[in-house]
Amino acid sequence: MNSTNHSAPARFRRRGLDNTPIAKLPQDERVLRRLAGAIKEQRQLADISVFELARRTGLSSKSIASYERGDVWPSVRALVHIALALRITLQELLP
Repeated sequence: MNSTNHSAPARFRRRGLDNTPIAKLPQDERVLRRLAGAIKEQRQLADISVFELARRTGLSSKSIASYERGDVWPSVRALVHIALALRITLQELLP
């Protein structure tokens, strides 16, 4: 292994054990879109802005917006903070 190459060995990358995104399948994209829609819908039902949700969660408004667009997968930690801020269960967010 080259000492300047900081990427994990392929056997770890395939499983995502180095925290890099695992290659997404079309089915995964559909799940991400449903999750994004659920976050946005629950925020709108709570009648709060992206900025207010960001303030309540301690996340950035840019992150919240990215989650709502389905651009990135939120971490479990982020989902817990969002659910707590919206006063809902994780089950209400997860498709």
